[in-house]
Amino acid sequence: MTSTPGRGRPREYCGQACRQRAYELRRRQAAGTLGADEIPISITQWRSLQDRLYQLTAALEDVDQDLAGRPSTRAYREAFQHLYRAAEHLRGAEAESST
Repeated sequence: MTSTPGRGRPREYCGQACRQRAYELRRRQAAGTLGADEIPISITQWRSLQDRLYQLTAALEDVDQDLAGRPSTRAYREAFQHLYRAAEHLRGAEAESST
C-alpha cells in the first residue's frame, strides 16, 4: 500500500495487481477457505524461505559447537562471519501473497 502526497484521495493499493490480490484474499476469507490469520503463498516461495531458515539454523548449531568451552577471540570472529554469511541469504527474503 503506497500513499503519494498530492491532490485527491490517497492511494490504497500500489497497483492493480495488489488490488486484485487483496480482493481475492477477502473473497477467500469470506468463503471460509482461508483463515483470517493466513495468507496464500506460492510453494516455490515457501520452499525457498524454508531452505534459507534451515541454513541459518544449521549455522547457529555450528556456532554453538565452535564456541563451546573457552573460545578465543579468533573463534568468536569466525563464528560471527559464519553467522553473517548464513543470515545474508535472508536479506530481502519476502513471503508475498500469491493470490
